[in-house]
Amino acid sequence: MAWHDTGTVNVTLNNANVAGVNTNWLAGARPGDAFQGPDGRLYEVLNVASNTSITLTVPYRGPTATGQKYSLVPVHGYLKRSADILSSLAQDMGGFPTRLAAVESSRLVKGANLSDLTDVAAARQNLGLKGLAVMGTNDLGTAALVDVVGTMSGGAIIERGSNASGEYVRFADGTQICRILKNYTGLATATAYNNVFYRDLIWTFPAAFLTGSLPTVSGACRLGSSRNWLSESGSTHTNTTLTIWGAYDDERNGHVGVIAVGRWK
Repeated sequence: MAWHDTGTVNVTLNNANVAGVNTNWLAGARPGDAFQGPDGRLYEVLNVASNTSITLTVPYRGPTATGQKYSLVPVHGYLKRSADILSSLAQDMGGFPTRLAAVESSRLVKGANLSDLTDVAAARQNLGLKGLAVMGTNDLGTAALVDVVGTMSGGAIIERGSNASGEYVRFADGTQICRILKNYTGLATATAYNNVFYRDLIWTFPAAFLTGSLPTVSGACRLGSSRNWLSESGSTHTNTTLTIWGAYDDERNGHVGVIAVGRWK
């Protein structure tokens, strides 16, 4: 470690106080350092009071003098360097302990986990969200803490499901998509009219659309011949069913692949 000899000193016979001029001792001196004065002796530094004042462990024994050269010897070596680093770190940290105490007192953390936060207001406070977010709602106009995939009733953003009628996907914004891909075998023989057989095949959606609304449908179907249609009109078409109407020869097999898109709310 380098010796510190910035500035000059004023020493007084039989006085342990040493005055400095431009000595910058708060940065360059530590208790325990060796002070080499104008008399050539070594004295141990007891205290560093300021940038221009130190106290020795014993009174100065040389003659009174002003404006003299001196040296401070860092006897503790690397221990002094470590002390300097820790001192600088403490200054940089500033009021961190106070700020940490404030965080704890405002209850931003509650226990080891958040699984027991069943009260919405308490949960917002513990998470530091205050009034900026809500929990357990699918109102996407606000910051929401909800499951991505689950049920609409549970506040999820996406709901998926399937049953004997096909598959469906619901989104929190109200969009719904229903899909069916199915082979039919052993259909009952339809009644002939002018030597052409007609049959209505009703698809019940796996999830109902909004009451009073009609979804947009697209797809393909074949019931024995190519003369088949997807009907969006008629008494049998509602927000829960779609009529697939066909004219064909007397075959009892069919294939349907249809997608319906609309709103569930």
